[in-house]
Amino acid sequence: MPEKLVPADDAVALQRVETPDGVRRLILGGVTVPGLGGAVVPMKKGTARTDAGSPFIVDGDSIETPHARLRFDGGGRIVPLVDKASGREIVRHGGALNAFLLGEGVPEAWDNWDIDADQQRKMRPAGELVGRSVVADGPLQLRIRSEYRLSAKSSLTQDIVFHASTPQIDFENVLEWGDIHTLLKTAFQLAVLADSARHEIQFGHVERPTHRNRPQDRARFEVSAHKWTDLSENGFGVALLNDSKYGIGVVGGDLSLTLVKSGTHPDGRGDAGRHVFAYSLLPHACPFSVESVVRPAYELNVPPKWCRAGSGASGFAGIVSVDAPNVIVEAVKRAESGTGFVVRLYEAGKTGTTATVRLSTPVESVSETNLLEENPKRLKLKDAAVSVYMRPFEIKTLMCE
Repeated sequence: MPEKLVPADDAVALQRVETPDGVRRLILGGVTVPGLGGAVVPMKKGTARTDAGSPFIVDGDSIETPHARLRFDGGGRIVPLVDKASGREIVRHGGALNAFLLGEGVPEAWDNWDIDADQQRKMRPAGELVGRSVVADGPLQLRIRSEYRLSAKSSLTQDIVFHASTPQIDFENVLEWGDIHTLLKTAFQLAVLADSARHEIQFGHVERPTHRNRPQDRARFEVSAHKWTDLSENGFGVALLNDSKYGIGVVGGDLSLTLVKSGTHPDGRGDAGRHVFAYSLLPHACPFSVESVVRPAYELNVPPKWCRAGSGASGFAGIVSVDAPNVIVEAVKRAESGTGFVVRLYEAGKTGTTATVRLSTPVESVSETNLLEENPKRLKLKDAAVSVYMRPFEIKTLMCE
C-alpha cells in the first residue's frame, strides 16, 4: 500500500513494518473482520500520526509490554518472562525460552523421516548471537531483530514480535541452511506443571503424557502437532503455535520444536536453502479452551487477505456464522452435485455442545450429509438458521441449497 495513504478514521491505528525476509506490511489496529466476511477501511492521503506513542518500554536487554516483562541473556534467549495477566513467571528455574539446539541427525533407517530415541542425547546449545536491534517500535508492534550464526554453513535472522493487543509473542524466521544430517530445534523451558500436553491433529487434538515412565511413553520422544501444542494447568497454560513445523518433544515443562532435519536420502539436496517460517508463544491466564489456543493458531496460519477497493465498497458478513465458540467452520465449498454449497464444521474443544448455524445468503433447505455428501437428512430451517448438536470432536457436513 502506498506510503501516502493512512486510515481516514483516527480510531484505526497504523504501523508500517518490514519482516526479516523483506516483506513490507501495513499493520492496522481497531479493525474487526467478521469470520468468512470482509471489512472496509477507508483510506485518505496523508501521513501517519506520530503522536500515537508506543506502549513498549525497551531498556537495554529488558523489555516491558502491555502483557509481559522479560529480559534477554547474552545469547539472545528470553530468561525471565512474567505474564502480567496472571502474575506468573513462565520460565522454569534455570531455563530459557527460544533456546536453539543442534545435533547430529543420522537415524538407523529412513534418513529423511525417522528421528531415533538417542537424538535427545546428541542435542547441544547452538546459535551465536552476532547482532540484535530494534527495527520497529510503534503503537501496535515492537520488533527485535536478532542475527544468529548456527554453524559454519547456516545462519538465522529472527524477528521477535511483541503485540499491544495480545500476549502472543511471534518469532518470524529466515533461515539460510547449508548443513546436512543435522537436526535443529528451538526449546521453551516452561514453569508449567502438567501430566499431559495437548497436540493438534486434524479436526481435534490428542493428549500425550509429559513423563517417560512407561515404555510407550519413552517411545514418544517426538510427536506430531499440526498448528499448536498446549501445556496447561487448571487455570493457566502456555501454547506453542507454528505455521509449518509439525514435530515436537515434550518432557515435563520443556517443549522442543523441530525446525530442520536435513536428511539426504532420497533427496540429496536435503533442506539446503532458505526457509521462511514462524512460531509463537502464547500464555493464557485461563484453562485450555478453543478461544485461548485453537483460534489464535488458526489466525497465525490463515491471516486476513486484503485488496484495494473502489470508493463504493462496503463490508459484508460471513456466509456462515456459528454461535458456539468451540465449533470451527473448517471449509465452505461448492457441492459435488453442482447445486448449492457445503459447510464443514467440527467441535474443537472435546466437549459436546448445541450450536446454531446461521447463513447470510438465502437458502431453501439445509441437510446433514456424510463426508461424501451422501444420504442427506433434512434439518429444520428457521430464520436462515439451523440448530445442531455436536459431539466431542464431531465433524458435520451441511448441504445448503
